[in-house]
Amino acid sequence: MSLVRQAGYVTGHFGKWHLNGLRGAGATVLANDVRDPWTFGFDEWLSVTNFLDRDPIMSRQGEFEAFEGDPSEIIVTEALAFMRRLHGETKPFLDMQKARRNGKRRGQ
Repeated sequence: MSLVRQAGYVTGHFGKWHLNGLRGAGATVLANDVRDPWTFGFDEWLSVTNFLDRDPIMSRQGEFEAFEGDPSEIIVTEALAFMRRLHGETKPFLDMQKARRNGKRRGQ
């Protein structure tokens, strides 16, 4: 991400964060986590470590925030808000999100 930032992009990550090595049920990414999205170069982030449950508690920049509803819809809404906020700015932006569950969908 540092190369992306050096190129002038503003970056955002919204969704699951698997890079801190935690396993099991989803947990919020703590502010003092040495492997949080900020450390990997994201300017803004809203995340959990693994699974997303309905009405999730997520971490925005290391601060806990409670949400109501479907986590995929929450992530997409937050990512769109990030893009809308930056629309018209002089810097380009990169948005990365993980909204769908892993594994096969029905009918596959």
